[in-house]
Amino acid sequence: MSSKGPASTLSTPIAWSLLAGAYAFVCSSLVLLRLGAVAGTLLTVLGLPEPYAGVLVPASAGVVGAVGWWALVERRAAQSYLLGALFGLTTAVVTVSLWTLAVAVVWGPRTVLLAGVVVIGFALAVTAPLGAVAGLPLMYARRRFGGLAF
Repeated sequence: MSSKGPASTLSTPIAWSLLAGAYAFVCSSLVLLRLGAVAGTLLTVLGLPEPYAGVLVPASAGVVGAVGWWALVERRAAQSYLLGALFGLTTAVVTVSLWTLAVAVVWGPRTVLLAGVVVIGFALAVTAPLGAVAGLPLMYARRRFGGLAF
């Protein structure tokens, strides 16, 4: 009989994708410490409780990050630093785009075009480069620890 626990039933690509989602959540939470006012305003505009900004915004990045890691790295079985940076960049851009889409659905696309361009531009200017850089340590870990499933 095998002495491995229930976590060993996860395949390595799924485990790394879930880890990437958790990593994206943590990175997004750290960025949110500086951009908390933007996130609070976003949730107020959407009619959501502002105290949940610390969970809702990073949670969306976590989901996007897990799916993005699987699509960019694990599905293709490609582990390059370029893909690590692309993972972070894509996670940031898609997360900001999804929240922008949510505002457009609630308030209409005209609101996003008139008032949101500066805020969206600012959010992308901050999160996109940070995302690209943040993806590199995760790719280092993936390459270093290879097939270890957690």
